[in-house]
Amino acid sequence: MKATHYLPLLLIAISDPVIHPEVSHIAAATGCELCDSTDPAEILRLLPRAEALIIDTACAHDLHEYAQHNEIAIPSRERIFHVTAEPGPIDYRSALRCHAEEAFLVPSQAPELLAALGKHRMPHGQGRSAHQNRCIAISGAVGGSGVSTLSAALARTAAAEGQYQCIGLLDLVESSGGLDLLLGLENTPGIRWPDLSLGEGHIDYEALDQAIPHTSYDQIGVLSQARSSVAGAGSLTDAVPTIRRVIHSIHEAATSVLGVLDCPTIFGQPENNLAQLISEEADLVVLVVPAEIRAVAAAAGRSAELKSAGISPLIVLRHRSWSGLGVKEVEDILQEEVLVEISHIHRLPKTTELQGLPQVLPRPLLHASRAVLHQLPPRAREAA
Repeated sequence: MKATHYLPLLLIAISDPVIHPEVSHIAAATGCELCDSTDPAEILRLLPRAEALIIDTACAHDLHEYAQHNEIAIPSRERIFHVTAEPGPIDYRSALRCHAEEAFLVPSQAPELLAALGKHRMPHGQGRSAHQNRCIAISGAVGGSGVSTLSAALARTAAAEGQYQCIGLLDLVESSGGLDLLLGLENTPGIRWPDLSLGEGHIDYEALDQAIPHTSYDQIGVLSQARSSVAGAGSLTDAVPTIRRVIHSIHEAATSVLGVLDCPTIFGQPENNLAQLISEEADLVVLVVPAEIRAVAAAAGRSAELKSAGISPLIVLRHRSWSGLGVKEVEDILQEEVLVEISHIHRLPKTTELQGLPQVLPRPLLHASRAVLHQLPPRAREAA
């Protein structure tokens, strides 16, 4: 059996048919996994995780217009390369708008473009893992949206699908009762957030995974809050550097890992450092919105806050017993498409209270979890 390999992602956003074949050949020579798209929404979603982006003038214009219209910040970063068909001239204004690091004429400067791409490749075993490990962040429009339940369901669904060797469920809500309670791990030995040092040292995910509690049914690793009667115990207020180190350890792990981040409702607010962390580290951000007037009104503000941080959230609409709005009404208010609905699950609150999250998920929760997981960027692999 061949070893399984995962490759870094290279985005190609080229609408010019003259240079598209040449750019595709250049990109293929890097050995990266290639994703070819001219959809601005998809480009912005994949860009934080991509090794590099090659973009032409037309796509750069569309990306800029889409970002302006939706009030989304295009990440200012390295690894964006602007290309123009020769003889040019190069549209430097277009290049600046998409924060391109360098601009090239193609095909005459194809060797220079390939060299620039090579400079930004991380050596094997350094930086991000070749497994293309993923992180999904989930937050709610309001408290009680069901974020923890969906987070645990996502982890359970991913474990059942078997695409990752490790599933890590991270509880980032310091006021929560603890995700370990939801999964029946409250009495299971293992480290919680307060047990992690707040220093600058490297965290090895494989070692961390061995130290945290795991569900016996599907081996989900859970890093949860600690419960204490002491004020401030287990606080994550100043723990963003530690959270960053843990998330980095997921991305850099030698094994394939999916991280699921249960985030607080306020994480999208500009003054909260967690927003910047999530914008840099999460492959997907999910906003759970109860189908109720006040919750949807709050979601409109929350979505705007996330967009100002450069995050385009996926909307999951949750129906509770008193839901008063439908998909079309919610989409009109939010000016966002709803990815999936979770219909009211009558017995779930009592079941989770008495027994924890069921091992066999209710169908609406399973369907929603699969819909979110299928939005993750593809992971390249060699056939076994």
